[in-house]
Amino acid sequence: MPTTHTSSTSHRNRIATLAVVVCLGCILIAPITVGSGLGVTTTGPPVASAQTDQKPMHTLVIRSDGSSGKYLLTATGTTSIRKTEASDVHQPPVVQGSVGKNDGKDVIRYTGHITSFKHQGNLQVTLNGRSAPPEVLNGNYLNVSTSKHTKSRYRMVASGTIIAGEEAEGNDLAPKNDSRVEGHVSKQDRQDSFYYTGEFVSGAASTKLSLAANGQPISMYKRGSTPTDSPNGPNSPPSTAKQTATEPGTTAREQSTSPSIHPSQTAESGSKGTDRPDGGGGLSLLELVGGIIGMLVVAVLGLLFLSQ
Repeated sequence: MPTTHTSSTSHRNRIATLAVVVCLGCILIAPITVGSGLGVTTTGPPVASAQTDQKPMHTLVIRSDGSSGKYLLTATGTTSIRKTEASDVHQPPVVQGSVGKNDGKDVIRYTGHITSFKHQGNLQVTLNGRSAPPEVLNGNYLNVSTSKHTKSRYRMVASGTIIAGEEAEGNDLAPKNDSRVEGHVSKQDRQDSFYYTGEFVSGAASTKLSLAANGQPISMYKRGSTPTDSPNGPNSPPSTAKQTATEPGTTAREQSTSPSIHPSQTAESGSKGTDRPDGGGGLSLLELVGGIIGMLVVAVLGLLFLSQ
């Protein structure tokens, strides 16, 4: 009986020792296992980024004006279309389609803003419920923004037609005529946007604003004045935007009357794979050394256990 009790106790000790060895090995090998998981290359943005970087969707409705018409547009963000014609082509961020007298309408949803809108025929277009002539959408894009700590009233004047863009809300926008618009930005709503033809003539604001035409910073005439002041004067400086005069019916972004350009001729866009956040694509040296040491310790302890 004493011999049996001693053998049973020794067996339990061996099992306990083996359990300790396994736990210790798992702890030491964990860095290399976790490191391997971090090194996986993804095919899209991180989930957290997708949840925090949501951009608002905008709606563009295209109808015919009693006859058939064609269009080809490009946006900076994502695009989707409710097709009404079999010939409509959607190759994000490019949409090419046609509308006829009895075809109803094309409804396009997109993020960002429109960089090109070429068309043929008479089209009636609305952007977020507001009239948006195709030739103006194919013109220049103006962004007005302020810092998070200030608010401002402003006035913008163009030599051609200026209309509200995606970021301009109806409750803070007061168009005066085709070439002049007034509005305001606040701490909550820090930017507005517009489309215009011709050149940017002048602007005025109650506080400092940042302006960008087609992505390029431009300056404003009489910065610090209020929208009630006269926008023009004998000392009004020339426009600093990189824009040129165009023939009637055309814009600086070169409107075409034949939108037969295939979407494949435009720049490709899409989400490319991203590596791990720390910039590495695999294991670090510390993780590799830790894993090797862990495996060696497990092997040595295992041999000692078996030799007992």
